[in-house]
Amino acid sequence: MKKIFFSSFGAAFTIIGSVIGAGFITGKEISVFFCKDFSVSGLYASFVFFFLFIFALSVSRGGVVEKIVGYAVALTGIIIASCMTAALNSLFKSIFRETENFKIFTIITVFFAVIVCIKGVGAMNAVSMAVMPFVLVFIVVLSLVSAGDLSVKISPQGKDGLVFPLLYVGINCLLSSKVIVDSTKGLTMRKKLVCAFFVSFSLCLCIFFIGVRVCGKEGEMPFLSALGDNVICLKIAVVITFFSIFTTLVASVYSAFTLAKGKTSVLQKIIITLVFLMFSRFGFSEFVEKVYPVLGVIGVIYFVSVSSEIFLTRRRARTLLRQECRVLPSKP
Repeated sequence: MKKIFFSSFGAAFTIIGSVIGAGFITGKEISVFFCKDFSVSGLYASFVFFFLFIFALSVSRGGVVEKIVGYAVALTGIIIASCMTAALNSLFKSIFRETENFKIFTIITVFFAVIVCIKGVGAMNAVSMAVMPFVLVFIVVLSLVSAGDLSVKISPQGKDGLVFPLLYVGINCLLSSKVIVDSTKGLTMRKKLVCAFFVSFSLCLCIFFIGVRVCGKEGEMPFLSALGDNVICLKIAVVITFFSIFTTLVASVYSAFTLAKGKTSVLQKIIITLVFLMFSRFGFSEFVEKVYPVLGVIGVIYFVSVSSEIFLTRRRARTLLRQECRVLPSKP
């Protein structure tokens, strides 16, 4: 019973942790993809798309991940890992303002993320179950503590209010596809449905609470700026921001390491790590504003690929079943 509970909720929190990263927790992604035309309908569409995408990936058995877009998923992992590393630099720089020590802490954090990835899905589940429940709770608490108007439109005024939320789901499911497939292995169909619902509901609830606080605000970390001068809230926000960055960094490195196969996998993993450390110099905001929308389009195409694979596989299975029924010999 304990093992089933750990595997089910471990998978759910691992998927959540792969989505709630630097851009999410700081409000930057929510500002770019939702606040242009923030509405309940946009959130509802995101929930449905998240649910369908996660469930489709969980039942696809990784066929599309391995055969069609494996390299795209891995390259997306490198890009997101670069973004998370850039966010770590920004976070540690805000703490150690007068020194260059923040770079040392970034390298240490990346090292531990790589270790967790090497340990596998079990280690990722353990880390996510330890930190993500607190992150989810404090997102809601900090949103309610900070001052602001909770009013929100029912329907979007333009196409951006519907298209951009779907692109955001596409980005995150493209990044998390390898994590979703591997962490939900062994779960029953019912548990996969529950996992997909829990993840989708939790993410969209957090998007709502962060969204109503960051709409109309600018900057690299609008959610933190919405907390104002509340020292206690800011310190809590810094802590949950670090853990959110770490879990997404782990997920993105895990996806990136799918490129590292064969006898020289250790060397390839070192090279991949050095590559995303180098790319992190482009900056956190640059990735979110310019690269993420392109990844969102790829993610939507990916969802179509996954859905098509599932449909064709089931259709093929039914055809084979009918043929087998026809050739079965009748009893004398």
